[in-house]
Amino acid sequence: MAWNPKSVMKEEELNTMPFQKDDIIVRTNSRFPHGALTVDRVNDDGGLTVHPQGGGFEMTVGSDAVESFRVVSQEEIAQARYRKTRFCLEGLDVEFEGWTDDTKWNGWDCPAFEFVEAVRLAREVNARYDDAKDCFISEQSPDEPEVSTAVEIMTADGTKVKVYPVGSRSWCWDEVPPEKEAPWG
Repeated sequence: MAWNPKSVMKEEELNTMPFQKDDIIVRTNSRFPHGALTVDRVNDDGGLTVHPQGGGFEMTVGSDAVESFRVVSQEEIAQARYRKTRFCLEGLDVEFEGWTDDTKWNGWDCPAFEFVEAVRLAREVNARYDDAKDCFISEQSPDEPEVSTAVEIMTADGTKVKVYPVGSRSWCWDEVPPEKEAPWG
């Protein structure tokens, strides 16, 4: 049976809502984390006020569209896998190969890089590797150096890979679209 909110929800009806504050939701036909939203509140009309996971502008999901979303389970969040792709950084004409689980920060991608690629990136952005702490340090802001410590991720095939999230959740990264094959082959 589809959930069908009334134009104005009563207190007892709010307790039966399929969503609640801080739920992470996606469209029913989506795979987490693609398009993930965080519920800020359930509105009196049965709609939701949400924002993109990882930040972004608040928006409303109308009561007529709520049934096209589902809550993401903790198991699904834990099993989000990384895939390899290419990224570009705003202001640079260079691409970097990295890993993503499609998480966004303020609408930007959140890549992580294997050591060799992180070293190449560090040269481009005037960052440095600290061998004793196994991290990259960027001093774009001298008052607050940004430290990117090594983490282990799980790839789509189940392999564990050590990566460094250099500039992730602070720089303007975009995934580079896959090359389109020429129409003539």
